[in-house]
Amino acid sequence: MTKSKVISGFIILILCISTSGLSFGQKVSSEVISTAGEHFSKANGKLSWTLGEVMTETYSVGNNKLTQGFHQTKISVTAIDEIQNSSIKFQVYPNPTSSAIIIEATELKEKVVLELYDMNGKILQNETMDANTSNKSVNLANYSNGNYLLLLKTTNNQSIKSLKISKQ
Repeated sequence: MTKSKVISGFIILILCISTSGLSFGQKVSSEVISTAGEHFSKANGKLSWTLGEVMTETYSVGNNKLTQGFHQTKISVTAIDEIQNSSIKFQVYPNPTSSAIIIEATELKEKVVLELYDMNGKILQNETMDANTSNKSVNLANYSNGNYLLLLKTTNNQSIKSLKISKQ
């Protein structure tokens, strides 16, 4: 082999190594769409399963088996139990909004707490409406575009209504 062939081979090798970071491969998402699934949690462990998930690897130790896949438990769901048959009626407008929302209440006989949350569960505003107020304005101008949760509840922390607010 001549010296020029060795140098040109070395240069090609360096170019291949240096440009390999510029290529893009398949990106594997940590989410799965399935027909069924469940998550169980106890003090000493957690178990999650998904029906219809593609299996990627199985480990066995004795009688115990662990099969890994794409199922990742990163979604948390929070349920909000609203008061049934509440006599208080609310109207929230405009939704979607670009700056502020107006909350109108009818048959309001006691204070109501208004809490505005972002989609991560962080409370952004905490306001109150009393029986003497028929409407309240909540300013969203300083927040980025997206979805927010408006929670209306009694002063003893019982949920009355929850609304999704869209800021555009």
